[in-house]
Amino acid sequence: MPLPTNQLLFRSYFKHILLCLVVLSTIGSLSAQSDLSATCQTQSLYQQLKNLRSNHLLFGHQNSTFEGIGWEDKDGFEDRSDCEEAVGDYPAVYGFDFVRGFVFQRHAIRAHERGAIITFSDHMDNFKTRGGAWDAQNNSVSGILETGSAPQSRLIQHLNQVANFFNGLRDKDGELIPVIYRPFHENTGDWFWWGSPYCTPEEYVALWQFTIDYLRNTRNIHHVLYAYSPSDPAFRGGYEARYPGDDYVDIIGFDSYAVLAYEMFLIPNAQLVVEFATQHNKVAALTEFGVNGGIQFAENSDWFTNVFLAPLKNDPIAKELAYALTWRNDRANHHWVPLPESPNHPDFVKFYEDEFTLFEANLPDLYDCSLLTNTTVIDTNLSEQGNLIMRPNPATDFLTIEADHLVPSKRFSLSIFDTSGRLVLENRFYIMDNKINISSLPKGTYFLRLTNSKMNMPFQASFTKL
Repeated sequence: MPLPTNQLLFRSYFKHILLCLVVLSTIGSLSAQSDLSATCQTQSLYQQLKNLRSNHLLFGHQNSTFEGIGWEDKDGFEDRSDCEEAVGDYPAVYGFDFVRGFVFQRHAIRAHERGAIITFSDHMDNFKTRGGAWDAQNNSVSGILETGSAPQSRLIQHLNQVANFFNGLRDKDGELIPVIYRPFHENTGDWFWWGSPYCTPEEYVALWQFTIDYLRNTRNIHHVLYAYSPSDPAFRGGYEARYPGDDYVDIIGFDSYAVLAYEMFLIPNAQLVVEFATQHNKVAALTEFGVNGGIQFAENSDWFTNVFLAPLKNDPIAKELAYALTWRNDRANHHWVPLPESPNHPDFVKFYEDEFTLFEANLPDLYDCSLLTNTTVIDTNLSEQGNLIMRPNPATDFLTIEADHLVPSKRFSLSIFDTSGRLVLENRFYIMDNKINISSLPKGTYFLRLTNSKMNMPFQASFTKL
């Protein structure tokens, strides 16, 4: 669905000026982002992923507009999606993979235009044997790492194709579109040539760092976040040994598939990854998930809500995952998003309707560069642009906002600050006319800020808590 439009700019008018100027810090440090030269939209995406975690889980789907059960759209003009057909909405996160070639440009651009997140995994060929990603014979990594070798030249050739593709992803204003890139995934398994049986931890780290250094430093790619995603790390040797380092990773991820007792794999893996991400000040994500082989093999018709979502929501650590991406819809016996005729479909609709999950239509603006200013000035003497009513004011327990010309059904980001500029209350998905519980605030004067992606300036006002 298209993003909401026609939301109007508002400025507030203060009858009583308590402060002439308040300087408020709007975001946390971005020092944990690996590329210090990242574009502002890329930095904004990274910060928004941090903002949304714990309160929401963004749902992702591989090849969502590229293919589905019984159809394929290589050109990217149809905007068809089995996810959209299932629930009337597109995924918040789109996954693609270069194993199908460099054919996803229009799909990625159109998804970005709708406000979604773009991710790319990469089942790279074995550059030593010239076989596919699953050609895991011998120790190919050591040969690829050999400076000036033919295998390394083939890796560089591939990375040039990746860089050229990423540089071709631009929005209508010509700005580069941020991407999450996930190379050498599931490295704790034994099915890819970069897997743990076929290279030492040191070799794997060197391969990863060579790849990112080439893209970032040689090709000057600065609109990419890098996701590291081993398979079931809680059951395959932990997370530390092959971790490429904070300067080379932005997303701390993992992949996990199972048929039976999925939550027994999900929660230990999620806890491990979230705790590791917290220690390194990174974003945690479930970069691939689902029933092994497809949702059609699920033992429970309520797999999405009961087996997957409920354990995640109920665990205070695991719920910190920012997004979860399930695999592609290909055919009736190999798909992960159920269509209406599937016995799993009613449950997937409940999963969609759950307030904890976010799909494309309800995403905030993920690419707003104004989020990156270190300070925001609140002018308490702005000209009046409309009528704002906060009832009651002064207030004791609850506060309700009413405003002319603001669409009540739209979502706004609401923040409340004390007079020292400290954020004391926040609701990133506030809907007009809903009550705000302020009972926990100490007595005093507060500033309220209301904004959304369509506002050039925030809407601001003050109130008194009795």
